[in-house]
Amino acid sequence: MLREIGSVVAVVNEDMVLLRLSEGIEADEPVVVFVRQFVTIEGASGEPASQEIMVPKGSVDIVMDEGNGLYLAERFRGTVQRLKSLGQGLFGTVETVPGPWSAEIDDKGAAQRTSRKIRVGDSVGVEE
Repeated sequence: MLREIGSVVAVVNEDMVLLRLSEGIEADEPVVVFVRQFVTIEGASGEPASQEIMVPKGSVDIVMDEGNGLYLAERFRGTVQRLKSLGQGLFGTVETVPGPWSAEIDDKGAAQRTSRKIRVGDSVGVEE
């Protein structure tokens, strides 16, 4: 379950966003960016019912407190292990390579339904 604590207020560049948060948070803490979406499900009486859900878009790490409830946050990239090929279908050593980004930041501002791109107005929350 996510607890909403703020929203994305500006895209700084392809790696960073500015957040407005209702509570203080430490540098290097991850927050989840999500969007609220309505889906149709079968209700208790068997009739279609509308249900609001939170769809996670990705995570960003808090970089610094900018004051007045504003926080600079950055997407991050972990690492993954993969086999390094020696050619001709032979595999030798394991190498560590960059993993996928934690989030995709939309610096163009185009709206797409349930896109994973983080945009101004998206909600921010923490895991409870």
